[in-house]
Amino acid sequence: MTVDFERAREETLKYHKAYYSRFKLFEDGSWLAHPDAPLMQLLNYLEGNIKILDLGCGVGRNAIPMAQALQKLGKEATITCVDVLAESIDLLSEYAVTYKVEDIIDPVLADNDNFVMAKSHYDLIAAISTLEHCQGKDRVVAVMREIAGSTKSAGFVRIEMTTDRNVIDAASGEAIATFVETPLLGEEVEEMLSLAFAGWNVIGKTIDPYEETIEKEGRSVHWCSTQINFTAQKP
Repeated sequence: MTVDFERAREETLKYHKAYYSRFKLFEDGSWLAHPDAPLMQLLNYLEGNIKILDLGCGVGRNAIPMAQALQKLGKEATITCVDVLAESIDLLSEYAVTYKVEDIIDPVLADNDNFVMAKSHYDLIAAISTLEHCQGKDRVVAVMREIAGSTKSAGFVRIEMTTDRNVIDAASGEAIATFVETPLLGEEVEEMLSLAFAGWNVIGKTIDPYEETIEKEGRSVHWCSTQINFTAQKP
């Protein structure tokens, strides 16, 4: 499948800009309401001067709650938060001040494709619904390998990816383009994960179907996809 990356990236940024202008962090009824629960549970296993990397952090759906939890536990930590959208980083910085965790949050405006990860540096790396926005399969594979190399021994990764996207007009049944930068099949992602994290202790892997009917550009559309959730610990 030929993908117009620039158009797909434009649509991705447009969607997130509009969403963050409509919904506040932790607002009920939005996907900003709660952090990723399995990711939050991993904080219980981290010790010392904790370093966390949150790729595709958005406005802090996961980073702000992680910072609050670590602060409450009295743990020294830095959460490096990377996002390509300037508005996301600006709002993240504001939320960090609002929730009094600005000393823990380190916002970075950068594309996942180009962000340089230090070797064996992080205790935990989160990539929640972001790797499918890399520029092509080769970059997805490369970023996964960088994540593996940047994780400390006994450190953790938490990856979630949306695959097998199928969007149709609810009335006509006509297929609608979703404009994701790198559309992937579930089996492709499973193979990528197996290769990038070979020899790791896989704590959990689920493959969950997802569907909903939403409004898009003035018409009702039916969205079907698969969510791959992967948690592993480095030897």
